[in-house]
Amino acid sequence: MFTTIVDKIKHTVFHQADVPKPDPIEANYKLNYQERNAGKAVLASRPYALELETTTRCNLDCLECPRLDDFVEEELTDDVVDRVAPWFESLNQISLHGFGEPLYSPSTFKVISMLPEGTQIHFSSNLTPLKPEHLVLFKEKKGLINVSLDAATAQTYKLIRGANFEKVVENMRKIRQLSHMDLYMNMTVMQMNKHEVRAFLELAESVGASRVIFIKLSESYDFVKTRKDFRFVYKEQHLGADDVARMIEQIEARKWPFAIDNYVGLKFYPAHVETPAAAAPAVPAPAVPTPAVPAPAAPARAAQTSNEPICAYPWVNLFVKIDGSVRNCCHQEPIGNLKTQSLDEIWNSDLEQEIRAGVASKNLHAACQRVNCPVWRQVRQEAQVAGFAV
Repeated sequence: MFTTIVDKIKHTVFHQADVPKPDPIEANYKLNYQERNAGKAVLASRPYALELETTTRCNLDCLECPRLDDFVEEELTDDVVDRVAPWFESLNQISLHGFGEPLYSPSTFKVISMLPEGTQIHFSSNLTPLKPEHLVLFKEKKGLINVSLDAATAQTYKLIRGANFEKVVENMRKIRQLSHMDLYMNMTVMQMNKHEVRAFLELAESVGASRVIFIKLSESYDFVKTRKDFRFVYKEQHLGADDVARMIEQIEARKWPFAIDNYVGLKFYPAHVETPAAAAPAVPAPAVPTPAVPAPAAPARAAQTSNEPICAYPWVNLFVKIDGSVRNCCHQEPIGNLKTQSLDEIWNSDLEQEIRAGVASKNLHAACQRVNCPVWRQVRQEAQVAGFAV
């Protein structure tokens, strides 16, 4: 069974570790949940999730990455941190990544030192710079590490990422064994690695990943890179319809013990956990009566309703780039900048209110009509099937 991207993001409750959240994190989370479900445009709550780009420096040069010769490498500045820091106290989670490698950046660990105990920490990382002191830190924290891998064999990994595959696999096993962080794995699927989709899933199973994410190449980029004798032409690496269908077949060929987010085919699969069949008791146990009125779920686990917007991001998330520009997600056009505005001004600005109203009505604002946005892709597909122009 799979769900669509609209279902997935409509029902988004960001990653929740099973740990109690102290006030004011809990209070803000509950209020935000209520305001999101009510479709409010002006919010009294703050976002409970924040993405903060701590660096644009990276130790690798992956073929599909648009970090070209003119790319400027920067570190997060203190003035941006100072403008964001007052919101740390109510954050349920913070994601410390962007165009750079977060484990490569001292800014990442400075921000971590400023966070309250209840805030979960998320990274996207190539995991090559992992050090013993990182593992000590991750043993003290809750959250997840999403490892960008792109391959299931050393040969393909070396070609795409130019680094040591075995070292990264070893580091993933260390994360599972020596830390409290969940392990995700992601693969940007291209012509040059599409044949390793099944092996990638099997690798995820062997290292104990809890989620696999398949990423689609961007429609916005057009560049060429060369690695040794291999010429990488970005536009030629896109998958065709037959490739996507074959990929879905490989995913659905069996059940996997981890969740799968397939942003290439816009299908999303929950983890499948095998439950051993119990031996039949000699005397059947009495049936447990079903309560007449189900007990209400706590806000963090509450059942989803038809009133929820098709995308949660305008209500729950802000993404702050290293230049101070602010978005709700990585696909969106900037909606403000911390060099001229406060987060409070951006969070309830006229533009943000229009964006929330557009999402609530399924008439997405122009800032959200981005070719790489999976929600916009799904909305367009549904409209075209229904015979509407978008």
